Amino acid sequence: MALAGEPVSEQVARAVGRVDVEAKDAIGELVAQRLLGTSVIDGLPALDVAHARLRDGIVSSIPPEARRATHRELAQLLEQHEESRPERFVEHYALAGEPGLAEHA
Repeated sequence: MALAGEPVSEQVARAVGRVDVEAKDAIGELVAQRLLGTSVIDGLPALDVAHARLRDGIVSSIPPEARRATHRELAQLLEQHEESRPERFVEHYALAGEPGLAEHA
């Protein structure tokens, strides 16, 4: 979620994070502790890292290769689930180092 840079649907967040049953409980706790924020995107529940400093710390701790791979995965998921907002997945293809995919999206 931190790499998304803005709220993403719970469906996308769970897919990128490969969330299992235990992680669902953790998400609830993070929301209760106000470390994750909730909102609505296109009528669906969405999640976001609640604080910019926390997001920045998380992002800086992810190795560059893993960041690029996650941006690509985010782009693919956003393309599948949020087709009405192509600017979102185009940006993540570019951040994945795959501007060719961004141009064709």
